[in-house]
Amino acid sequence: MRRYALAALVMAAGLTSCSQQEEARPLAPAASVLPAPPAIPEAQHYTSHLIAESYEHLTAAEAAISSLEQAIQTLIAQPEEDAVRQARRLWRESYSQYLIAQASMRLPVSEPPEWRSAGLTRDDLERQINSWPIEPGYIDYLEGYPYSGIVNDTALELTESSLLDQHQFADDSYVSIGFHAIEFLLWGESGQRTAADFDRSLKTVASEERPAVINQERRGDYLLHTVRLLRQHMQRLQLRWSPETGYYASRLAEVSPEKTLQASMLTAQSLIADELLNRYMNEESSPFSKQSQADISALTTGLSHLLLPEDSATGLNPMLVPYPELSQRLQAGFAGTEECLNDWEQNDSEALARQNCRLKLIELLSALDQTAQQLGMEVPLSE
Repeated sequence: MRRYALAALVMAAGLTSCSQQEEARPLAPAASVLPAPPAIPEAQHYTSHLIAESYEHLTAAEAAISSLEQAIQTLIAQPEEDAVRQARRLWRESYSQYLIAQASMRLPVSEPPEWRSAGLTRDDLERQINSWPIEPGYIDYLEGYPYSGIVNDTALELTESSLLDQHQFADDSYVSIGFHAIEFLLWGESGQRTAADFDRSLKTVASEERPAVINQERRGDYLLHTVRLLRQHMQRLQLRWSPETGYYASRLAEVSPEKTLQASMLTAQSLIADELLNRYMNEESSPFSKQSQADISALTTGLSHLLLPEDSATGLNPMLVPYPELSQRLQAGFAGTEECLNDWEQNDSEALARQNCRLKLIELLSALDQTAQQLGMEVPLSE
């Protein structure tokens, strides 16, 4: 018995030691284990630029979500088509700002162990904000299934707490909150949901198998709870990136600008290789609003704003002055991706359009890899 107790104490001490070591590192292992890059005097303003990018776009996303909440309240009070269109517009605005922020906010910053135990890490929040693909029938009715989903399960009380409990309860696709739950509630299965679905004066027709359900009222309540949860989760991320007091911002103050740049290049390459090429180019991220292309555009816009902003004194710009050909290659990579996405809608073959954009993203990824090597930075794709 004493042997087992001693083993448990040793294991606990080891876990505590690992947690303390990880907390002591400003950057998470993915970035902290990389060899330190050489000094780059022109990188001195990169950290403040990255923090500003995250905070600016997360602040814009939170503001748009706050406006979306007001629009949903208007929709519930006055269920008209104009109110639906306004809510949809604000959903798109807030989601685009959130996606633009991904290029900077996904930087691998270490987090307190208590955040993991409380489910408050960045990954935890992202699962609550942006989980996809989703199973729409888990949320509301589908064609042929008029009583499916949480909206029509009258045995379940609709509260913010109950919706959190239902989120990914039995499967990752059982998404009950976040951007894409709101997307489905606003657009419906075929993208044709009307304001009548939020008209509380209506109710479904009773049948022999089931009494009438006032699902319009529950649908509006569900939508309001979900947008409020989304705003709370976005505020957490936003505050962590506050230049003055944010946790992530303060952690980066302990890191050299060159190390932050290296971590940022790692994030950019991961965003393209793991997210854009392996997920967004292969699946529909926003299938109900038919705006998956806009999602990809927002993600690449975020990369462009971070790495090659219009201000020549920020981003990679001052570091690429000695390498004009490399700078031109990066610019061409972003321009080619943007052009490809703009042509997407006019292409008769969506499969061909996706393939063309996939090739442009691979070219951009290659240009970023060459940039990292030229600046003397070791990142996984440069090995």
